[in-house]
Order: sequence, then C-alpha cells, then structure tokens
Amino acid sequence: MELERALGFLMLAGTLVSLASMALGISLYVLREGEQVSVSDQWVVRSNSFLEFVAGIGSSGSTAALLMRLGVAALMLTPYSRVVVSLIYFARRRDLKFVAITGLVVTVLSMLLFMPT
Repeated sequence: MELERALGFLMLAGTLVSLASMALGISLYVLREGEQVSVSDQWVVRSNSFLEFVAGIGSSGSTAALLMRLGVAALMLTPYSRVVVSLIYFARRRDLKFVAITGLVVTVLSMLLFMPT
C-alpha cells in the first residue's frame, strides 16, 4: 500500500508541476506575443537526446519558452521517476524478481531518454 500511495503522489505532483509550468508559459506567450502562434526558431526544439533538450532549457531566450520546456521535461521525467522509485522500493524489500524486471525497464527507459538518436 505504501508503494501505491508514493507512486500516486509522485505521478500527481509531476503532472501538476508540468501542467502549471506549461500553463504559465502559454499565458506569458499570449500576453507578450498575442494569440497568433509563431513558428520561429525560438520556439522550435531540435535535440538529439533528452539530456541535450534539458541542457538547452536555460538558453530558451524567453521566460515563456523556458516555462514550456520545463513543463515538457517534468512531464517526461514523471513516469521515469515512477519506475526509479519502484526499483528502489523493490531493492529495499530484496524482491529480486521485481528488481530484475524493474531494472530492465529502467535501463530501457534510460537508453531511450538519455542516449543520442
């Protein structure tokens, strides 16, 4: 029961942080730029990996872009952190079968998130 509660809180918190960040970013964009959507290079994200995306967050150019990118990063890290917390939980309980399965999932997700394409 404690794992489910912790994971539920983690998923809710990650989703709310992401939602709040993106909503603030979009609101700032509309206030500064108007309702017309711009597709300039400032708003286009090109990254070979999630790490490259995160490293480029600070160089976004505007507060609106920074907040929207932070929201996307939080949304992407939420399910990843859920699996990492599960791995820690199973390791502490010494449940080797679930440690192996969850470890495999963490490895695959890590490769997908952090290795260049």
